[in-house]
Amino acid sequence: MTLGTKLRIMRAQRGYTLRDVATATGLSISHLSDIERGGEPSFGTIKALAGYHGVRPIDLVLATDEWGVPTVRGGN
Repeated sequence: MTLGTKLRIMRAQRGYTLRDVATATGLSISHLSDIERGGEPSFGTIKALAGYHGVRPIDLVLATDEWGVPTVRGGN
């Protein structure tokens, strides 16, 4: 599961809108939407979003499968 997918699911499960997240984090709605669609955020943005959702930044950026098990990107 990608970072954007995780963020979209967490936001939807909690009933938050992009506007709610934008207001709380100071990020723009368009930037948040871009991230949810696969854009690559800065580490500062990841920290802000992790703090908002009450998770560790590493938990957002680790790629996982549909069961939440970490997966390896790239490789040999």
